[in-house]
Amino acid sequence: MSYLASDGRSFVVRQPTQNDAEELINYSKILFASTDQLLTTLEEYDITVENEKVWINNLVQNPNAHILIAELNNRIVGFLFFVANSKKKNSHTGEFVEKIYLNVFDSNQSAKRLYKKLGFVEEGRHIKAAKQIGGRVC
Repeated sequence: MSYLASDGRSFVVRQPTQNDAEELINYSKILFASTDQLLTTLEEYDITVENEKVWINNLVQNPNAHILIAELNNRIVGFLFFVANSKKKNSHTGEFVEKIYLNVFDSNQSAKRLYKKLGFVEEGRHIKAAKQIGGRVC
C-alpha cells in the first residue's frame, strides 16, 4: 500500500520477499551501527543472505507472525516483525495484535515522547535489563 509521509513523499508498506533479503540485511546493519538504543549490536549481527531468506519465508508462512517493510524511492527505510505469543492465555498479545507491547530504552527520550503521543501508557520497567558496550547498565 502507498502512503504519504508528512513531507509529502510517497512511500510503500508491503510484505517482503526473499528478493529483499540482502537489502534488509544492509538496512539492519545501518540501523544497528547508528544507535545504542537496540539490543542487537552491529558486531553480533552476522546473518547471511541465505539465512535471511529463510527467516523472511518462515515469518511470511507463519499465520501468527507478520513482517512488513517500508520503502521510499525503492529503498528499505523501515521494517517491523512480530510473532504473537503461543500460549492460549496470552495469544492475544504481541505487537500489533489486541495489545501492543513496546520496549524502549529509558534514555531514548524521542521514542518515549512519540509512544506517549500515540497513546501508549507505561506499565512497567525492566531495571538493569541491558548493558551497553562501554559497560553502562540501563
